[in-house]
Amino acid sequence: MAAAIPRVADAILERFRAIPTSTICDGYVKVGIRIPERVVVDGMLPMHGPTAHLVRAVGRARTQRRVLVRDASRLGQAANPKLFHGFVEDAVPGDFLVIAAPPGPPGAVFGGKLAQIAKMRGAAGVIVGGATRDVAEIIAHDLPVWAQSVTPIAGGYAKYSIVELNVPVNCGGIEIMPGDVIVADADGVVVIAPEDIEKLLPACEQIQASEDASARALASGKSVKETFASRTYVWDAQRKDLKSKPSVDKPKRPRRS
Repeated sequence: MAAAIPRVADAILERFRAIPTSTICDGYVKVGIRIPERVVVDGMLPMHGPTAHLVRAVGRARTQRRVLVRDASRLGQAANPKLFHGFVEDAVPGDFLVIAAPPGPPGAVFGGKLAQIAKMRGAAGVIVGGATRDVAEIIAHDLPVWAQSVTPIAGGYAKYSIVELNVPVNCGGIEIMPGDVIVADADGVVVIAPEDIEKLLPACEQIQASEDASARALASGKSVKETFASRTYVWDAQRKDLKSKPSVDKPKRPRRS
């Protein structure tokens, strides 16, 4: 029997909406739960045209795993249409759709019609571990989408098939579990395990409050030296990393006779 997918409360998601991904990375450094390289999905580009810097999305991961197959008869639309259509058709408000495809030939695993349905179902956003197409349609549907690349070639032509939904996947070098909290903005995409939230979220809110106060002080005419938010925890973390590395004894020089 499959384990129940954790469902982080809407109130928690709302608090994360006020926190940029950069602050979340700083929060991970401060609390020391995970290093930020283990929570940032690599290579994600926002598909939002000139308004990309304004887009932020927060939601719960709903995952889809794809593979490359040899035969067209094994493509998802033919072999298992429920997996193909159900991923977006069964999405609920607050779902952040996560598509994980292996490296391979150019082929889009997301596009305009799927974006239209996802928007209608209330999906918070989409991250595509692979290529998307129909960028103009995606922008027109006002659905926040991040992808690793863009191509006009269909995924079915490239033989990408869906094999599983709501399972752990690897996307951009990061493991994403169903129910993880996804926060995405112009800087990138961050994955937060539900068990991290109790320690992480208060730290992030504290850091962001300090950043906001620093910005207000700068706007009032104070100098950078007077207002720049302290990041001593970053250096403390680096020192801990250095201390944790095994020391290497330097070879002693022979004494001169």
